[in-house]
Amino acid sequence: MDYKYDAFISYSRRDLGIVFPIVERLQKEGFNIWIDMDGIESGDAFNSVIVKAIKESKTFLFFSSTNSMESLWTVKEVNVAVYLKKEIIPIKLDEAEFDNSILLDMAGLDYIDYKNVEKREACIEKLVKSLSLKTGRQT
Repeated sequence: MDYKYDAFISYSRRDLGIVFPIVERLQKEGFNIWIDMDGIESGDAFNSVIVKAIKESKTFLFFSSTNSMESLWTVKEVNVAVYLKKEIIPIKLDEAEFDNSILLDMAGLDYIDYKNVEKREACIEKLVKSLSLKTGRQT
C-alpha cells in the first residue's frame, strides 16, 4: 500500500511547544508528517479526518506525557492505530505512566526517552533512524 504520510503525530496540544520542533526536524529530514495544527473544531467531522489520516500514515508517533494520558483523543488515536496494525513509536516526554486503556498495547515497545534535556539530540537522531527504517525512506 502506498501511504500519503510517513507518520501520524498523536500528542496533547498542551505539549505543542515540545512536539512541534521535533515535527519540524522530521520534516527537514524529508518525512511527510500529518499533525493536527488546527485543533478539534467539530466532533464527528474531526473523527473522520483523524481516522483517515491514521489510515494514510505508514507509522504512528505517540508523544506520551501527563497531558496526553489525560486526553481522551490521544487514547482513541492509539486504539485506532493498534486496530489498524500501525507501526507505533512511543516518545516519552515525561515520567507519566501509560494509561490502562493503552498499557497492554505499549508494553514491550521500544520507546524514545525524550525526558532528559541533555540527550534530546541523540533522541531525535534515534527517532529519525527508526522512522527511516520503518518507512523505508532515505534521509
